[in-house]
Amino acid sequence: MVDKNIFELGSGEKLKHKIRFLPHDLKEATEKAEKSRLVQEVLGDHIFEKFIETKKLEWARFMRSVTDWELAEYIDLY
Repeated sequence: MVDKNIFELGSGEKLKHKIRFLPHDLKEATEKAEKSRLVQEVLGDHIFEKFIETKKLEWARFMRSVTDWELAEYIDLY
């Protein structure tokens, strides 16, 4: 158990306390799921393969999209 603010700890202290974090995005989550025997066993081979395939396609579609924030930040529309 850690009784400190983990966001203020350095990476060495995080390793020392075995602190792990959730994936930062869908791509990282999909990569972790693809390597997980537990996920594969729970879903079964067929659903596991389709799930990973679907998440990779979802990430690819997301990466091709332009958000309102990006438009406002990088393009002068006025």
